[in-house]
Amino acid sequence: MKKYIKLVIGIAFTAVFLFLSYKSVGELDFRKVFTYPLNYLLIPLSALFFVLAHWFRSLAWSRGLNKRLRTAGVFRAVCMGTATNMVMPFRMGEAVRVAALGQAYKDIDQEKDKALYYKAGTNSVAERLVDGTIFVFLAAAMVFFVDFEAEVTRKIYWLRNLILAGIPAGILAFGIFRHLWLNHKLRFKWVEKVFSVAEEMALVNSPGVIVSVIGYLLTAWLCVYICIVIGLLSVGVASAKVLPIALTVLIMTNLAVLLPAVPGGIGVFEYACIYSLGLFGISGIQAAVSAILLHLIQYMALLPLGLYFCITSKIWRSMPKG
Repeated sequence: MKKYIKLVIGIAFTAVFLFLSYKSVGELDFRKVFTYPLNYLLIPLSALFFVLAHWFRSLAWSRGLNKRLRTAGVFRAVCMGTATNMVMPFRMGEAVRVAALGQAYKDIDQEKDKALYYKAGTNSVAERLVDGTIFVFLAAAMVFFVDFEAEVTRKIYWLRNLILAGIPAGILAFGIFRHLWLNHKLRFKWVEKVFSVAEEMALVNSPGVIVSVIGYLLTAWLCVYICIVIGLLSVGVASAKVLPIALTVLIMTNLAVLLPAVPGGIGVFEYACIYSLGLFGISGIQAAVSAILLHLIQYMALLPLGLYFCITSKIWRSMPKG
C-alpha cells in the first residue's frame, strides 16, 4: 500500500510542476515543440558527455575510494541507480545503487554480505558529501560570476552570504573532526560511534584519496556541464551567452531534482530549466524545447544502459535477507 501512496505522490508532484512549466512559457502550441529546428548532429555528442560523467564518477570509486574495485562494476552500479531514479519516485535508485556497489565489493572481498553492503553505503555517503561540496563551489561560481539583473541579484544575495559563511565553517568542522580523529584522548562514546562509521570511509583515512575523488567527481560535473552547453547550442542558444546560461541551468536543475518525490525530476527539471533560461531573456518556444531536450538527452543516454544492467544484474539474487 505504501508503494502505491508514494507513486501517487510522485505523479502529483510531476503534474504540478509540468503545469507550472507550461504556465512559465505562456500559451504554447505543442506542435511547434515537435517541429522546432534542431542541430541533430550535436544531440548524440551531448548524450555522450552525460555517459562520460557517470564513467568519471565510477573512476572516483575504482581509482579513489577503493582501488581494488573494477571500474566496469562500479559503472554498472552507478548507471543502475540513475536509471532507477529516472523511473521511480523518492530516489529509490540510491538503494539500488548501494546494493549494486555491495555486489562490486563482494567480487573482491570475502567478508560477510552485510558488512560489504555497509561498506558500500558508508562510502556512498562520503561520495555524496564530496559531491555536495563541489556543488556549493559551482553555485558560488554562478552567484559570483554570472551577471544577473539587479532584481535577481537581490533575490540571491542571501545565497552569497550563506556560501561565504559556509566555506570557513566547513573547513573548521573538518579540522575539528580530523583533530578528534587523531587525538584518542578526546574521544567520547558518541565520537567513537561516529568514527566507527567513518573508519569505513576511505576519505577519512587518506588525504590522497580526497584529492583523487574530488578530481574525478569534478570532471564528472564538468562533463554534465558540457552536455548542457552542447544541448543548448543544438537548440540555437547564442554561443556568446551559452556558458553562463549552462552553468545556471546546471545549478538550478540539480537543486530542483533534490525533491525526492518526483520520478526522474520530470516536471521539476523542466520548470527549473525554463526559469533559468528566463533569467537570460530566453522564453517561449525556445525555452520549452530546451528544457524538454536537455531532459530527454539524459534519459536517452542513461536509461537504456541502466535498464540493461538492471536486467542482467546478480544483485536481486545476492542481496542479504533481513
